[in-house]
Amino acid sequence: MLGSSAMFGGSQSFGGFGESQAPMAASPEPTAKKAREEKQTCLPVTIRAIEHAAQQRLDTSDDLKFYGSEPSALVLVAAVESVVRQSTGLEMTLNDATGRIKAR
Repeated sequence: MLGSSAMFGGSQSFGGFGESQAPMAASPEPTAKKAREEKQTCLPVTIRAIEHAAQQRLDTSDDLKFYGSEPSALVLVAAVESVVRQSTGLEMTLNDATGRIKAR
């Protein structure tokens, strides 16, 4: 029979765990201090936001900040208007409808 214990033996069960593999209750977290993790953020920006942050940096001599925070990476979606090949790399002009910026 499909549900009989004689067919499967006494150590097997249908719950996914055998009797010796029963899930353990969650143990409380240790009280040791956790290491402080570095906050890494990826922020989508516009060219206008980049220009605004660059101007604020010149005015205040502070770190480059966007919307009050210092992200570790930026995402800019823009169209490439022109590309100039140089011996050391490429120089592109980018346009995202809020402004134009040159990038290398």
